[in-house]
Amino acid sequence: MKVAVIIFALTMCILVGAALCLAGPAPKATGAGEFTRMEDGVEIEARFNFEAHGECGNRPAKGWFKYHDEMGNKFTMEVRCVFVYSNEATFSGPVVKYNMDEWEGQWLLIWVEDGGSPADGNDTIGGQMYDSDPGCDENTLPDDYWPVTNGNIVVH
Repeated sequence: MKVAVIIFALTMCILVGAALCLAGPAPKATGAGEFTRMEDGVEIEARFNFEAHGECGNRPAKGWFKYHDEMGNKFTMEVRCVFVYSNEATFSGPVVKYNMDEWEGQWLLIWVEDGGSPADGNDTIGGQMYDSDPGCDENTLPDDYWPVTNGNIVVH
């Protein structure tokens, strides 16, 4: 009898989780744009685009983040975790494509803020490289942030 009750409870949890995923999309952040970062006192123009979809039920987080700058640096990160809170999102994952050897095996943490649409300089993006999985939650934030220009970030 106890086993039947436990199996029933587990089945209900799975069905409710699946129903919630079907009732609406998982939390996500999407965007594209440009920002100017500083490196050794030099301004560097950079472009990005991304889709970061949070986990839902037994479906894992998924997505990608692509970056390239005027120096010719470029990479792609595979999203492994997403944390959305209010108009902000944090997501991270391993760098899977790159043109700089030092990015091999690195993980990237991205933080974005949706300042409204159109962005008009109100959206913000931040990022930081790590040697291993930094995770992602509202307390895991990168050191550097930049205002987004010529683009838009949407967190929902």
